[in-house]
Parts: sequence; structure tokens; C-alpha cells
Amino acid sequence: LFQETRRIIVAIIQKITYQEYLPLLIGPAAMSKYGLTEPYSYNSNISPGIFSSFSAAAFRFGHSSVPNKWTNGNSRLPLADLFQRPFYIQTGNEGYEDTIKGMLIDSSQEVDLEFNGAFQVDLFNTDAFAGNTLAAINIQRGRDFGLPSYNTFREACGLPRLNSFNDGTAQFNRLQMVYWYVDDVDLYIGGLSEDPVTDGFVGPTFACIIGQQFKTLKFGDRFWFENAQPANPSGFSQGIAFFIIQF
Repeated sequence: LFQETRRIIVAIIQKITYQEYLPLLIGPAAMSKYGLTEPYSYNSNISPGIFSSFSAAAFRFGHSSVPNKWTNGNSRLPLADLFQRPFYIQTGNEGYEDTIKGMLIDSSQEVDLEFNGAFQVDLFNTDAFAGNTLAAINIQRGRDFGLPSYNTFREACGLPRLNSFNDGTAQFNRLQMVYWYVDDVDLYIGGLSEDPVTDGFVGPTFACIIGQQFKTLKFGDRFWFENAQPANPSGFSQGIAFFIIQF
């Protein structure tokens, strides 16, 4: 029973991710460009592994969008008050309900170079000038992974390289205060500095990386829920797979 329920939930999550979440995140143009709206067809030549650029940079965009306060029941709590404090969820019979309601009510911030102050000091309980912030850790992770520069990824995504700090957005222009050269800008920071794509949440470089990542995760996955029997012996029947798509 558990395994069957798990199989159904995984299929529903896949459906929600590709039909509802990704279009809002990377925009309809990227959805079309990277084939994410095309019918599923398993390709054994595609490796469904995770790109370093995805895990160490692009999909960490969300850290920039976390709001300063969160709704919990009838209260508005500073983010810092929630760190390492699970009792807000564990309190009474409505802890989970209050938390989920708050998540449905609250809006995220824009994806940009502005981070919640709680991520600068409170998350790791460090001095404000110690440098051990969430943004700094994300930047260092990209360097530990050996990620190429932001400009290199722009070029790989078919976007023009930026030759000066004046070539990018107003946010990108600010980076000349901390970087000597444009080609030194880290992928994570450069991606956050971009304006969002049309009808999307992230900029074009992150939309490119995320779009390509989810393309490989879909078409390189032989256990994808639409890979029905008999091609996938552990898959759903074609009828059930169609029902999940329409769910």
C-alpha cells in the first residue's frame, strides 16, 4: 500500500512541477525552447543527472526570494524567530494547519541581489561582519564546484557576453564595487542580478539552466509516470497515466 501510494504521489508531483510550477518560474518561452511542453518520450541517451550549475547556483535562486515575515495563525513572525524552532508546527492541533495557511497567504520577494537580513546574521548565529552568510556560502559552493563564470554560462545559453558592468542591469552595475572584472562575476550572483524573463520569476541565464535540467530529468527518466506499461513494467497503465495528466 505504501509503495503504491508513493508511486501515485510521485506522479502527481511530476505533473504539478512541469505543468504548473515550471511555467511560472522560467516563463513560457523557456518552456517551449527546452521542449518542456512536448509529449513525453523516453530517450536512453539522456543522462538524468543533476548539473553542478543547477545545484550550486541556479536552483538556489529561492534564497533571495524569502520574505522578512511569515504568517503563522494570527501572528506575523520575523523569519529569524523561526530558525531552529519547530514548536510553531508542533503546537496544539493546529500547528501544521497554521503553518500551511501562512505559506499559502504569504508572497515571496523578487529574485534579486537583496537577501533577507536574517540570512546574514541569525541563520548561523554569526557576527554581521564575519562573512558566514547564506549568500557567501552559496558563492563559495559554486567556486568549490569549479563552476565557470557567469559570462561563460550566458554564452553557453546563447546570450550575449557582457563586456562591462554597464552592459547589464542596474543591479549588475553595482557589482563593480566587489569585482574587478566582468568575467570574474560568479554565476550565482550574476544570475540573481538579471531582470526576470517575461511571465517568469528568474532571469534568462537561470531560466536556461533550469529549463535544460528539467528537460533531462523528464526525458531521461525511464520511470517517468507517462512511460506506461509495457515499456515500463513498474509504470502505470496508459489509462491511469492519462488520468493523472488530467488530474
